[in-house]
Amino acid sequence: MYFRRTALVTAICAASASAFSVAPNTGRSSIQNVLASNNIAKNDMAMKMSATVSETETAEETFLPMRPPLDMKWSNIADQLVERFGYTPDEVESYNVLETDKEALLKLYNSMNLARAFENACNQAYMQGKIRGFMHLDNGQESVPGLVDYAIKNGDKKYSYYREHTHAIASGVDPGAVMAELMMKETGTCKGAGGSMHIFDKATYFQGGWALVSEQLPYAAGAAKSILLDRELGLSDDASYEKQDVPPPADDDRISVVFVGEGGSQNGRMAEILNAASKDNLPLLILTIDNGRAINTFTPDIAQNNNVYLQGQHYGVPGLLVDGLNAVDVAKGGKAVIDYIRSGKGPAMLQVHTYRFNGHSPADPEHERGRKDEKAWARAEQDPIKAFEQKYTSNGMFTEEELKEARKEILAQVKAAVNLLKSPTCLPWSWLNSLSTQMFLILTTIRKKHQHIPKLLTLAPSGPKNWLIFNPTSTACARKLWQEKFPLVMPLTLPFMRRCFAIQEPPYMQRIFRRDLLMIFPNSLSRHMGRLEQLMRSLMKDISLERLLVKP
Repeated sequence: MYFRRTALVTAICAASASAFSVAPNTGRSSIQNVLASNNIAKNDMAMKMSATVSETETAEETFLPMRPPLDMKWSNIADQLVERFGYTPDEVESYNVLETDKEALLKLYNSMNLARAFENACNQAYMQGKIRGFMHLDNGQESVPGLVDYAIKNGDKKYSYYREHTHAIASGVDPGAVMAELMMKETGTCKGAGGSMHIFDKATYFQGGWALVSEQLPYAAGAAKSILLDRELGLSDDASYEKQDVPPPADDDRISVVFVGEGGSQNGRMAEILNAASKDNLPLLILTIDNGRAINTFTPDIAQNNNVYLQGQHYGVPGLLVDGLNAVDVAKGGKAVIDYIRSGKGPAMLQVHTYRFNGHSPADPEHERGRKDEKAWARAEQDPIKAFEQKYTSNGMFTEEELKEARKEILAQVKAAVNLLKSPTCLPWSWLNSLSTQMFLILTTIRKKHQHIPKLLTLAPSGPKNWLIFNPTSTACARKLWQEKFPLVMPLTLPFMRRCFAIQEPPYMQRIFRRDLLMIFPNSLSRHMGRLEQLMRSLMKDISLERLLVKP
């Protein structure tokens, strides 16, 4: 580095000295020579820049991410269906009817656009502070909700993971109810208590949203077993979704569907359910969404074998690999797999090779190796919606105007769902009566005559629940509640908490908080929540802390 700097200074000095010297035998100033040379240099530089741009463009065209694209043709999918699922070539060909069904293709396109528009609206609401807590977006993986909308029935039991907004909507859950759940509204699918990772809807048998990786797998296998038990015992659901002594219809072909990432598929639960599903011939579809990232980790770094669709071979469970870039092939191949399960032949696996356009969550710094370059490339080259538009406008199935009008209608639908939720994000006190949480942290303010206390007294626990009253200004409210014989009331003032952190006391609080904690506070304290939550997390490191806004 030192040598380069010295050489540079020497060159500059030499150039400066020669600029004002007279060139022999020519009679003109060397400055003119320098200008002429500069013109030549500019032309050379322009040529070099053009070459550099061309080289850059070529490099961009040939860019390959850490995980290269699949680029799978339908003929390859057809071969898999024949070889692993026992289909005949004619049976496989029957699934190509989708290619000429304009109405079905438009429905598939709309389902993908609804998923994309909804997730974009969620991202915007999250950045505006209208959605709190954890949230995981599905942009780039729209071929999966497209398949759900195309081939999964309402009565099928569905178990998803924490990135499930689009799966719920494609299953028939009202987008407005999902958005309300994310914004902690009473009109949400779980009355605002579940949030982004816990969408639940009885009417569509959508049973989560499960926050822990692979947690949903055994539950989905159990749901598949329950379908067989319904048939054997002659049971079905009534209008209230309660079991009744009425046999299911003769054509009952329900299945259980579980969504899982390729990272989560490495979990031991996968081997357990493959064994159980194969042994009992369960109607179970294991749908692996393979985006190459186990949360933030590049999956090949932690997985010896990323061919999840082959994991079932040891148990006699067939699997199919499809390319998520081609939503129509995903729908055709996926429906063939689903029909295999519906026919009573047992469980099956489907792996959708796709790319996720966003980080693990909006709060993700995305510093992981190769991620930013991959996202930019994937948005340009691996967008299933763009691929659909390009294919079906070029072959004349749709005009650009038709698809534009379809997108416009979807955006209006999502906008209407968001506009219904303009009110503040809070829930009424009465809602707390329905909670079964064992530990409550009530954050309240001192008002004249302790106006919150009567409301708290109406919520006095009837069982072995514990109440922790936090007051940032005084212990008077806590003393009052002590007099009312609450099981546990602690006057946690801010000075008291600071002393706790300073001396790492009192240790008994660590023993008290053994369960998840729900923080309940009025809007009047919202400006303090960042500091209060930081303090609580520092004191109680091993608990799960959730917030809930309530009307004062």
